[in-house]
Amino acid sequence: MPAYFRSAGDNYPASVNWHDAKAYCQWLGNVVSKTIDLPTEAQWEYAARSSGKLLIFANNNNIFEPEKNFSYSKQPVGTYPPNPLGLYDMMGNGHDWVEDWYDENYYQQSPKHNPRGPEKGTNKVLRGSVGTQPFDNMTFIRSKRNLVDFEENGKSTYPPGYGFRCVVNDLKPL
Repeated sequence: MPAYFRSAGDNYPASVNWHDAKAYCQWLGNVVSKTIDLPTEAQWEYAARSSGKLLIFANNNNIFEPEKNFSYSKQPVGTYPPNPLGLYDMMGNGHDWVEDWYDENYYQQSPKHNPRGPEKGTNKVLRGSVGTQPFDNMTFIRSKRNLVDFEENGKSTYPPGYGFRCVVNDLKPL
């Protein structure tokens, strides 16, 4: 594990590249016999917006309140209240990798219900933020990264601020 992550201490978001995030979700699915993967961008936004409500901020009250529900620096997981769905740190504390490839124009021709992103590309979508400005933390902001950026001498690197969540895609309850 890289030194810059170890020095953060226990209970901080993990820093991983996209490949390791995806592998972990799929490994977990095998362990519990469920279909688990990285969320699609649409699934991530649905969760951030508390079941798809028209919310600007993915926190407990839809208001940007530094040091009450958001911090300008990395904090232990769960420092601030969860959103109405009970999800912590959907705003700030790092970017989340999602399944989708990035295409700037994809949503102009995508399906309206549960779009899954283009079939291929060079950049993966990131949701969430490590940004310190209110605009960086709005639920509709997306960013992208090229997966090659996280390789050094053929080995994966672990950039700070890049984490993930897993989603259970089974219709049967856990």
